[in-house]
Amino acid sequence: MDRQVDGASGRTVNRPPDSASSRAVTWGAGKRQLGYAVRRRIAALDPVEDNEEAARLTFEVLYGDPIAVHAGLLVGFSRQLAVPGLAGVMEQIHKRFAITDEQKLYTLATLIFEGERIGRHLGFNPFTANQREASWRFWRGVAEQMPLARLPPTAEELWRWMLDYEREHWSYTDDSRLVVERFFEDWTTRWFPRPMRGLGRQVLLALMDNDLRAVLHLEDPSSRIQWLARASARAYLPVTMVRPLPTGRSRMDHFARRP
Repeated sequence: MDRQVDGASGRTVNRPPDSASSRAVTWGAGKRQLGYAVRRRIAALDPVEDNEEAARLTFEVLYGDPIAVHAGLLVGFSRQLAVPGLAGVMEQIHKRFAITDEQKLYTLATLIFEGERIGRHLGFNPFTANQREASWRFWRGVAEQMPLARLPPTAEELWRWMLDYEREHWSYTDDSRLVVERFFEDWTTRWFPRPMRGLGRQVLLALMDNDLRAVLHLEDPSSRIQWLARASARAYLPVTMVRPLPTGRSRMDHFARRP
């Protein structure tokens, strides 16, 4: 174990070396654990001192199913694209570009809150207070290391700032719609066979709230798909609690670019 200074609390704590192989020797020893056992382990962790491990177990193990992660990321990225300045950045991602601290802060906010926001839209909230606090501490530490100026001192203040920022800055651009359509193409071709790609698009649309679809000039999903998305979301949590989950899994296993 490495001794490191926690970015959120300023205290020196034990941290496992940052690699997929070393994570496997932490809790669970790389074996599969039922979801309720993972959640019980998260509840036993200190959300301040153990924020990295609690966040990892929450977002990579408990709710780390690749299709769900991909959907959440694409909805979050689409939210960023509703900000014209950020849409231009993503369209020119391989060129030199400038991004303001305010835009960085909004991007960070979508990473912190998107999972909870999608849950609210679908009528459920999968995160406990302990998980939300650990996530906030983890991402606040990331922001402090960047460093990122004007970071609000609490998650509640960042949430309110994010909503105000959207009301002020969201607007449609052709660039944003173009990049979002590429997101839809990636989503449907990765997870759905060709005859079902229309359904895949409907599912992703159902995960977006009305305001986001409107600002991006996206069509509404059918009422049947919206009902199905909400019913599936409500069933996801209890089913996850009784599923065997790999304790060493990582998003890098599915989304990293390999040579």
